[in-house]
Amino acid sequence: MFNLFRSQKKVVKYLLGSILSITALSMVITLIPGLMNNPDTTGDVALGEVDGRPITAQIVATHMRSQGVPSDLPLNSVILSSASAVNALVEREVLLMEAEKLGLFPDDQEVADWLKFQMPMLFPDGVFVGSATYARYVRETFRLSVPEFERQLAVSLAVDTRLRRLVTSNIVVPNSELLKDYKNRNQEAKIEFIKVAPEDFTSQVEISEEELRARFEQEKARHRIPEERTVKVLTVDDSGLPEPEIPETRLRQYYSSNRAVYHMPEQARASHILFTLEPGQEENPEKEAKAKEVLKKIRDGADFAAMAKEFSEDVANAGSGGDLGFFNQGEFPEAFEKATFALEPGAISEVVKSVAGYHIIKLQEHEAGRTQPFEEVRAQIQGTLRTETYQTARVKVIDEITAAAREAGEDLESVGRKYNFEVKTFGPFNVNDPPPQIAGDQVFVNTLFTSEPGTPATSNQEGVTKIGIVTSLEPMRLAEFEEVRATVRESLLEEKTQGLAQKRAEQIAEAAQQPGATLRQIASRFGSRVRSSNLFKTTDMIDDLGRAAELGPDPFEGDLNVVVGPRKVGDNFAIFQAVERKEADMGRFEDQRENIRRTRLDMRVNAEFRVYAEGKVAEYEAAGRVHKYDTRVREFAATYTRSRS
Repeated sequence: MFNLFRSQKKVVKYLLGSILSITALSMVITLIPGLMNNPDTTGDVALGEVDGRPITAQIVATHMRSQGVPSDLPLNSVILSSASAVNALVEREVLLMEAEKLGLFPDDQEVADWLKFQMPMLFPDGVFVGSATYARYVRETFRLSVPEFERQLAVSLAVDTRLRRLVTSNIVVPNSELLKDYKNRNQEAKIEFIKVAPEDFTSQVEISEEELRARFEQEKARHRIPEERTVKVLTVDDSGLPEPEIPETRLRQYYSSNRAVYHMPEQARASHILFTLEPGQEENPEKEAKAKEVLKKIRDGADFAAMAKEFSEDVANAGSGGDLGFFNQGEFPEAFEKATFALEPGAISEVVKSVAGYHIIKLQEHEAGRTQPFEEVRAQIQGTLRTETYQTARVKVIDEITAAAREAGEDLESVGRKYNFEVKTFGPFNVNDPPPQIAGDQVFVNTLFTSEPGTPATSNQEGVTKIGIVTSLEPMRLAEFEEVRATVRESLLEEKTQGLAQKRAEQIAEAAQQPGATLRQIASRFGSRVRSSNLFKTTDMIDDLGRAAELGPDPFEGDLNVVVGPRKVGDNFAIFQAVERKEADMGRFEDQRENIRRTRLDMRVNAEFRVYAEGKVAEYEAAGRVHKYDTRVREFAATYTRSRS
């Protein structure tokens, strides 16, 4: 809990470190002038509005493509997806307005600082590479224009980092909940069960030609042959590019220009025992008295770490004896830091009151501020400059190859020969069933299916760049009966066998729950057999059955040897009884406490922010500040489905 009081500067540093992966495809700051401007939507139809800000058809289409919504779905499905996209974008705009109202939107300097911190390859030796190189990098890495990328990144910083943190910063997970969660995760059960599998009824099902054709006609609109494309792909493996050598003079010049970066401020490593104050509470005499009582025990010889584990209300750090690790001044409340930095190593403070509560502090280590000498950071600088130089050179090479591919069109092989890279042809294939060589990069596949033939589509993934050209395409069409006969039959067979299996499972469960009946007797009567599981946790897989979680809480609760079911587990049905239980091993709780706390905290933060977002949208709607145009959404959906016809 005490970590929530760390300064905003420290928290933002770590949160922004992970934001790049979030913004890469769906969310969205400005080094270049124009950060605060909305994308140009002149002439674009508005499908919704928030306070007059339009949610345009272009924005909705981009959002749907980023979510992988294909255009060959039935019209009703596309209408639902379009309405869902409008709702998501309306919510995003509402949250952005709230962030702006609270002064959370980043300014140009904050954006520039973020870019320098997260994208050092754009600032070799601290100097911006220039607008052209920057634009190429953004286009090839994120498939966005510079204004789109910067706008999306600004919104993400304002909403996903700052607003989310403001709304959820007071959330804590009590120790009692951690204990309960640990027990639920780690208790074990053993069951005996009868499994009823639909596949066992296959021989009892007959499907006539008339049934097949009737089902096909009934579902005809659902059976479509998706659009197929044939593509050529040129692959550039970054490992084939030369490793740059950095001259000694450049290393030293970089060190001289960035000495401030290598200044290590005064640091302290301390442990504490915390008795918390509630939000808004200024005093708590009972807790202050308790803190003084614990301090007396420590002065009388009690072990500080043991006292922290027993009494500290800082859940995140109590398990480690209250150890907070190293920290700089400015990260914790002023009163806490003033007392800490005044101590000698090994010394213990009096009871110190801060905005967080009452502390007993033990200073473990103290390090004076210093600037690291060149030789100490030489390897680090060399790595940084190699990465920057390599990335800059790579962007240039990829840009040259992409330009050559655009010029060559379908003759991608000529580009491959010129630059000595392999070109392969794939297809025809559809967007949902790509060849194995590119199946692991669905974003690239999606881009190939939105690109015009002859226009390069690019992707960079784990050091490998792919440049693809569409050479031919076959539009989506409705399937003929013979093309999908096997699919229709499989669907009908699955439906019938599922029905028979469920009916049999219900009969077995009813018989097994009669007074005096045993699971083994009933299994024999129905020609089934009873299986026994090993001890399992709720997160385990049960051999010959499936996921334990699908059985619900019954294996771990209530009386033993009580028949439960039927429960659907995967495609099968289970009738079971718990025959043995084993309580969780509490000796491992401390080892897992922090992971459980983080998981539960993330869940609570997400749930709390979801409630906040939904409440704000409802508030805006009630005030008449949100408008959605259903007729335009339906017209847009029809256009979206025709986009590849």
